[in-house]
Amino acid sequence: MFIFTSNAYASNNNELIVDAYKVWAIRFNQLINFNKLTKESIQVEDKNNNLVNVRLQEGDWGDLVLVIPPEKGYNLGEEYTLVITKQVYSEKNKQIKEGKTFNFKIKETSEKPIVFKDSVFERLIRNKIQVNKQDWEPLDKSDVGNLTELMEQNCGTKSDNTIKYINVI
Repeated sequence: MFIFTSNAYASNNNELIVDAYKVWAIRFNQLINFNKLTKESIQVEDKNNNLVNVRLQEGDWGDLVLVIPPEKGYNLGEEYTLVITKQVYSEKNKQIKEGKTFNFKIKETSEKPIVFKDSVFERLIRNKIQVNKQDWEPLDKSDVGNLTELMEQNCGTKSDNTIKYINVI
């Protein structure tokens, strides 16, 4: 069993339309064996069935796999398919019952996500802003709003490096 988590909207043909830096979360109903075979069994293909260079990351609890987008994001306006084959096994070596495919399209415009170089700083920001996103979902400019002022007033952080970093975003 799979559960996809998604902040997206559907077009007329039931295809989800997502941001170019969308991180897909696939939750299984059991802990999975996150090995080479599993990594080869979860892929993203473009409309010509070419493999897209995504990265897989194991979630915190062992039943979650994150599909991290290409470094420069998916191509704007393009259609893709997330493919999960039957070659995914649980930690108890039980194969999933069936594979799944999931079609999605990338928005015509997209903001580049914020890349945090310091996990403590990222946690501080995520705690101060109120957005409906999981910890593994990237933030963008629209999520942080007027962050420089927020940092100076509410966090007590006046470090030049912090302020420069925020202004670069």
